Amino acid sequence: MEDQIIKIETFEGDITLRQFTNPASRKNILFLAGLSGDRHYWDRLFEQSSLRQFNLIAIDLPGQGGSNFPSDYSFSMESQAKAVLEALKHLGIENVTGVFHSMAGVIGLIMYDLKPSMVGRYIGLESNLLYQESQWSAEIARSRENEYREIWDQTLDSADQFYTQALASTNPREIRETLKILVQSARKAPYYAIWRSAVSLCEYSRKYLPDKLEILRGTASHYLIGQKNYRDFDIYSPLFRKYGIEVEFVKKAGHVMMLENPEETAVAISRIAMR
Repeated sequence: MEDQIIKIETFEGDITLRQFTNPASRKNILFLAGLSGDRHYWDRLFEQSSLRQFNLIAIDLPGQGGSNFPSDYSFSMESQAKAVLEALKHLGIENVTGVFHSMAGVIGLIMYDLKPSMVGRYIGLESNLLYQESQWSAEIARSRENEYREIWDQTLDSADQFYTQALASTNPREIRETLKILVQSARKAPYYAIWRSAVSLCEYSRKYLPDKLEILRGTASHYLIGQKNYRDFDIYSPLFRKYGIEVEFVKKAGHVMMLENPEETAVAISRIAMR
């Protein structure tokens, strides 16, 4: 078994990823974090025995983590989806079970739309598949790009308070350890990458969602909700069921379930990937 950090040079920028390889497995699981997140969001899942039976790939989206893209890059949802597909092609991977968190849910949807053979199964972790979910992105998009630099700096200055709102835990130690990952990941992202990604997410959502979910029909797709947001289950479940998407929840977790309850999140992903 091999666990390594890989940097891939693409035409538009450099993609950084973590790849865990299990020679005994032919199944690949791709992990993409949402806005302001990076591959470290998945570190706790990579240590779970239920997932180490697979090949695991966690990719930093353009402008996040170690994936450095120039300041004139668009950071549109489609361009980011193409960058991920290019990285997978470079690795020689032809099919994955995709695990898409938050904003990355739309990127995963576009990946499936562009190359259906690549995403064999879609798993959304509180993914932005309904426009009304994208509250943070909508708030970002209301500003202009040249104004957002100061707003993003202010967000980072109060990052602990900002990200605590997404957590389900009330245990100080658990909150502190999770916040460390969230905040360190956010500080790597330039303001323009955050702003352009948010604007593109909102534009795509208004134009295509939820109707675009039709392409997932018949793919055994799943949508996982953290227990903190379980009140939304009755809202999402009927709508997603319309498109054949199964909804379930993860106990003792909020929006970043992979960090708050990695054991149960990993078991759920493993169970779905094995089907």
